[in-house]
Amino acid sequence: MRDVSDALTVAELRDRARRLPAPVFDLIDAGAGDEVTLRANAAALARVALRPRTLVDVAKTSLETTVLGERVSLPVLLAPCGFAWLVDPEGERAVARAAGRARTVYAVSGGSGFDLTELAGVATGPLWAQLYLRSSRTENDALVENARAAGVRTLCLTVDGVVQLARDRDYRNRVTVPLPLSLKTVVQGRRAPRWTWNYLRGRVARRPASSAIPATPYWQLGTRVVNAVPVTLADVRRLREQWSGTLVVKGILRGEDCGPLVDCGVDGIVVSNHGGRMLDGVVAAIDALPEVVAAVDGRCEVYVDGGFRRGVDVLKALALGARACLVGRPYLWALADGERGVDRLLEIFRTELAVAFALAGVRSVDEIGPDLVRRS
Repeated sequence: MRDVSDALTVAELRDRARRLPAPVFDLIDAGAGDEVTLRANAAALARVALRPRTLVDVAKTSLETTVLGERVSLPVLLAPCGFAWLVDPEGERAVARAAGRARTVYAVSGGSGFDLTELAGVATGPLWAQLYLRSSRTENDALVENARAAGVRTLCLTVDGVVQLARDRDYRNRVTVPLPLSLKTVVQGRRAPRWTWNYLRGRVARRPASSAIPATPYWQLGTRVVNAVPVTLADVRRLREQWSGTLVVKGILRGEDCGPLVDCGVDGIVVSNHGGRMLDGVVAAIDALPEVVAAVDGRCEVYVDGGFRRGVDVLKALALGARACLVGRPYLWALADGERGVDRLLEIFRTELAVAFALAGVRSVDEIGPDLVRRS
């Protein structure tokens, strides 16, 4: 197979990741249910048409912007995604290093294979720490303290994952996390010799540092509700009181939910349907974005996550009011080629976005507004 540096698109990185054993690829790739929302995220982006400006001098363009007061080199952030440690033994460490080189944000999953302190030691860019509330207040306080001790400035409270579940593909694969050593997995990994070698050495089957991933067969989660810990406004208020850094809430799809969150002192809201991995059949993220932007009315920053595979997708989201976009699956696909794959992913987004800026007649993010798009 050709080197990852030859990959031209995110779609090609996904194709390369298909070399992984089916249980691993499906674990990072699948959506919930019939995957209606997974497909809807991309379909909705396709329905947004750009209205390019002409007669603009675009000899010089800049993709730089600020996110919660920190300057980033492009409005593409890396979303919190579990199972990076299952794709590559360096997992979140590799992603953190790549994000730092690209000068962008990496939101570390609550199911990271490495402790936040260790990741903070290798990261040169801004880190967010994802937080899933646990049933124990003591556990929650410990997670917050861990983020504080690691020097993380931003907590990302995820509110749409109150139920741990497996997707249908996980159920069919009977996947167990961590992966047990088996001949079947070795045979399935024959097209990914690097991954298989690490698997045989026990380097991609370890338990995450946070122990957030259950030790039971993962596919069994598709048959029952576990760890249901709904987040309430009281929880957000308490978190705001104990956390002096910036606070982002991820998983919002309704404008009416935004006012109370802003009143609680939230600094950012991520419009997200969890990449179609939770409740199937919900509204596409890009379709929910304008409602949230209008409800927030500039009182906090708004980001969006779900289905972004091209630079033009990011441009559309910026025009509809997002401060930046988060991508998740793409960097997990890229990680199948190791750290260099994540570097290549960010290069692809940077190149495509720079071209989109120029062809759309915008020189910086400050020149992007709703007049640049039309929704069908």
